[in-house]
Amino acid sequence: MAIRDEKTKERLLVCAIRHFAEQGYAATNLAEIAKEEGVTRGPLYYYFTDKAALYRACVQRVIEENKKAYSRILVEGRPFLEMLREDFSYCLQDKGLFSRIGNGGKDEPDMTAACREFTHWLLQLKYWVFSYAKERGELPPSCDLSELITFIYIYYHGVIQVKQLAEEVDGFSRSMLDDSVGVFVDLIRKKFIEQSPQ
Repeated sequence: MAIRDEKTKERLLVCAIRHFAEQGYAATNLAEIAKEEGVTRGPLYYYFTDKAALYRACVQRVIEENKKAYSRILVEGRPFLEMLREDFSYCLQDKGLFSRIGNGGKDEPDMTAACREFTHWLLQLKYWVFSYAKERGELPPSCDLSELITFIYIYYHGVIQVKQLAEEVDGFSRSMLDDSVGVFVDLIRKKFIEQSPQ
């Protein structure tokens, strides 16, 4: 029975993540989630005391999934530019609920602390892996890792914003947006790897 209950909980969580991502916090209806999964609201409230608890569990799950993905992408010893290429490609994917946190509408639970903790974890992972790449000679000794990581975040977020804007407004270069990963890798190579010694 416990295995079946855990499967029910898992199904409800996956369904709720999709609903929160598509509709936002305020518009998500628990009765719809229960109905979609073929259960009464009883099991939903058994696992999650209320909508806020369900939302917090969904955000935590999404953060855990992102940690697993980044732990797979950012691996010590893997070629640096290969890592960056996959990291950037992963960042450009629609993250569903993760991209909606903080924009879900009235009464959305504050998940700032969990998101900051995740960001801190990811920054530390990047510093550690990039430091190792520097020790291996893939980055020059003069490379400032703080500057590199800041540049990466500015570029990632800028491309994501422009891609969203380009869906609504004509006039952006589709070819540059489509090849933003290649452009990114070339910029990193020119600015941080092939830089002249200071």
